[in-house]
Amino acid sequence: MKDFFQELFAYNQHCNSQFLKAFERNPATLSESAEKLMSHVLNAHHIWNHRILSKPSSFGVWEVHPVKNLRSLSELNQQMSLELLEQVDLNACIHYSNTHGKQFQNQVRDILFHLINHSNYHRGQIARELKQHGLEAPVSDFIIYQREKIENLD
Repeated sequence: MKDFFQELFAYNQHCNSQFLKAFERNPATLSESAEKLMSHVLNAHHIWNHRILSKPSSFGVWEVHPVKNLRSLSELNQQMSLELLEQVDLNACIHYSNTHGKQFQNQVRDILFHLINHSNYHRGQIARELKQHGLEAPVSDFIIYQREKIENLD
């Protein structure tokens, strides 16, 4: 299962990188909504990583970051997630509080899968925002990512 999550996080990071390239190429054309959503994707990733480790997070869930800081935040999130995969039992159940202080518990594997799905959902919204502002949105389908990976091996 660890290998599966390593693959998902490689895919997630690839997608984030593609979207950030689009952001960096078109800073004057980006909508506030696209910037807010990308910040949210990265903040949520950060928050979930920290919940798993029982550490306080550094960001609010809807805190907006300057575009120039997004890539480094994405890379730090990726590094932390890969370290978590090595250190934490994916079947372990963790207790945490949501942003409203309500208590929950879930297995680490379910949280990590949620994190990937959450990121995909909001990247879809970002893609729509980019298109509505005349920009080309990156393709972020998992199967396309897999095909390209295989083609690059040939």
